[in-house]
Amino acid sequence: VVQGKHQREPVSQMMSKGMMELTGAPSATDAWRFFFEPGDVVGIKVNPVGQPYLISAPEVMQAIVAGLESAGVKRTNIWAYDRYEAEFRSGGFANWLPDGVRWTSATVRSVNGLQLDMDRYDRDMYMEMALVAKGGDPTNAHHRRSYVANFISKQVNKVVTLGVVKHHQSAGATIALKNISHGFVNNVARSHVSSSNNACGMFIPTVVDLPVFRQKVVLHVIDGIMAAYHGGPGRKVGRYLWEHKTMYFATDPVAVDTVGLSVI
Repeated sequence: VVQGKHQREPVSQMMSKGMMELTGAPSATDAWRFFFEPGDVVGIKVNPVGQPYLISAPEVMQAIVAGLESAGVKRTNIWAYDRYEAEFRSGGFANWLPDGVRWTSATVRSVNGLQLDMDRYDRDMYMEMALVAKGGDPTNAHHRRSYVANFISKQVNKVVTLGVVKHHQSAGATIALKNISHGFVNNVARSHVSSSNNACGMFIPTVVDLPVFRQKVVLHVIDGIMAAYHGGPGRKVGRYLWEHKTMYFATDPVAVDTVGLSVI
């Protein structure tokens, strides 16, 4: 890290080393081929919530794209994704994606507390639990459900999560699990509507237990080069940050969150 910015060459070296150690492959290309092959359509779930101080970094994202290409995945079959289009744009992701890599979202922006828009969600795939947001109707099944984004249910066949190492005041940490649970479904605000109404401990595992996530989320590359230990997930001031200078590679989001939480 130099003046708060990731350095491209060390990041590239870390990416190769981490992928080889994760898979036991003799080369970085072989490591990427462990998960991906030509013809795959791959989504990369970025994390923009801590902008401007702590979000998925371009140097890491671009190294992932290079790795996917080395496995034979075409750039036009690589998609960057976040749930909110407005946050994706304000985080600057659209400005530095490699040429040919496409991006999409599930919702333009959060416009109300219920978050029940359905335009880009799969009506046949959802998590239902006895929890509704303030102002919701507990007798209405729609208000008790969180529907999965079409992006993961219909558009891609594999997903890489590009999370960060960051404290979260409701969930404890937002690294891999919460990047899935709150990034791929709607009606998420019901999990932490106030400082006294926090159901993340139920909501997160209930979402990530849906078969689609076990089937399609094949790799977690966690950008811990910069990390945050207090006051998350938003990052309105540049406090409580440290240069962790570490990246994590996992197939198990529970394992990587356990390690990351202990670090935080």
